[in-house]
Amino acid sequence: MTTNADHGFIPEITVAWRIKIARAYAGMEQDELAAATQIAINTISNYERGVTTRVKPLYLKQIAMATGVNVHWLITGEGTPGGDGGIDVSASSHPSQWPHESRTLSIVGGRLAS
Repeated sequence: MTTNADHGFIPEITVAWRIKIARAYAGMEQDELAAATQIAINTISNYERGVTTRVKPLYLKQIAMATGVNVHWLITGEGTPGGDGGIDVSASSHPSQWPHESRTLSIVGGRLAS
């Protein structure tokens, strides 16, 4: 949502920006995040630039786990990155043990859609 404040507009924090924020929070470069998540560096780059319009929920969970942010915040932008509410992936099992998620989400206008 874009909000008109006294000093101008506040841009929406998209999934692409939240992935960048998560990576910066963890102090990681794209190649380090790629290695930690086993997601191709090109995919991470495309997510961060908003080029890729299909996001696998499993990838978002892996990114959240590798960076230490709240997966609910990473997916929706709700709550805080540090874990007030939502799913705390730091206490979750390894991504290989998570249920298989075959559906993908689309980024439409900077927002996730099923």
